[in-house]
Amino acid sequence: MSIPILFFHATNPEYLGHTLKQAKNTNPSSDIILLGDDSNNTYDFVQHHKFMDYYDTASGLEKIFFNLSTNNPQFEYICFARWFIIRDFCRKHNIDKFFYCDSDVLLYCDITEEYEKFKDYRYTLTHNISAGIAFVNNIEVLDDFCKLTMDIYSKRDSFNLTKCEQHFQNLQKHGRAGGVCDMTVWHIYRNIGNPGDVGETSAILNNSAFDHNINGDDGYETENGVKKVYWQGNEPYCKNIRLNRLIKFNCLHFQGGNGKLLIPLYAKASGGAQ
Repeated sequence: MSIPILFFHATNPEYLGHTLKQAKNTNPSSDIILLGDDSNNTYDFVQHHKFMDYYDTASGLEKIFFNLSTNNPQFEYICFARWFIIRDFCRKHNIDKFFYCDSDVLLYCDITEEYEKFKDYRYTLTHNISAGIAFVNNIEVLDDFCKLTMDIYSKRDSFNLTKCEQHFQNLQKHGRAGGVCDMTVWHIYRNIGNPGDVGETSAILNNSAFDHNINGDDGYETENGVKKVYWQGNEPYCKNIRLNRLIKFNCLHFQGGNGKLLIPLYAKASGGAQ
């Protein structure tokens, strides 16, 4: 059975069509599901659902959310809210396992094949913090994450709230941008229970890995501030400096505004440049 691939996005930027088309091109047997809005209900090869139809539980978080970040409060809130929306959508549609993909990620692999590497984990993260490229193999993972989030922002979990506040205060003290985001809480959640239940998608397995962020070197060769890609057909490879060999990348994550400008160039489903 093919693993469904879920995207979440409001509005319809030009790059979204590239990432959705790339996912479908490399995963023709998987359902490509977009939790979006009216503006992006334009792709006939995806299953489109309005995320606001699954917003009831997330609205409870909205009432108590407060921003501990230099980033836009609404942006940080929706990054949390999406997990409530995705959880409730999956519950309604009886989806217990899926692959979640940020909308600025291009896939170059068959996710159902890659799932075999991670099927014994409850879920996966990249760099131990990010669920933007993640296998969720048990929907109870999202139940746990949503409860943890609510407990922190309702101040019932004062221990982990203090962790979040101290993280933000430390960044402020040293003049650094950012703060508490959903990755902060994913990192806290990862360390609850058995860390061995969590897979790491940026790990090199069978000579392939998932990209955490194309703007970070992560131990790979870079060029012009991004990972240098060597194309073999339509598949990207990057040179791992420690191993001194090319590693196949199952995806590239174009985080940030400048990164998103590169998506059309790397989107092989729509004829991106070699």
